Amino acid sequence: MSHRSPSGQALAFLYVATIAATCAFILLWSSVADAQTGNCAPMGVIESGLESRFGEVAVIAAPAMEGAALMRVWHNADTDTWTVTLTRGTTTCMLVSGTGIVGLPRVEKKGDPS
Repeated sequence: MSHRSPSGQALAFLYVATIAATCAFILLWSSVADAQTGNCAPMGVIESGLESRFGEVAVIAAPAMEGAALMRVWHNADTDTWTVTLTRGTTTCMLVSGTGIVGLPRVEKKGDPS
C-alpha cells in the first residue's frame, strides 16, 4: 500500500480539525479520567488498528494539554480516511475520524487584485 503525503491544504484542514477536536476532548477528559470507554484503549491497540486495519499513518504529532498528552492525526492518502487521537499515559482515545477532506474557502484580503 503506498502512502502519499497530504497536500498543504489538507494538512491545514486537519490541523484546524485537530485543534477543535482537542479542545472538545480536553473538556471531556477530566470526566473520563483514565477509564477506558468505547473510543479508548491501550496505546498499542489503537495504533496497530489504525495502521493495519485502515492503513493510516501518523502525519501530525503535537503535544497537547500543556505537554501532558500527545495528539496525533492519522491519514491514509489512498482511501482519504483520517483519525485524530489523543494519548495520555498509556491510554489512547480516538477523538474523531472521517473520510475525505474539504478544501478551506479562500479568504480574500482587501485590495487583493485576484
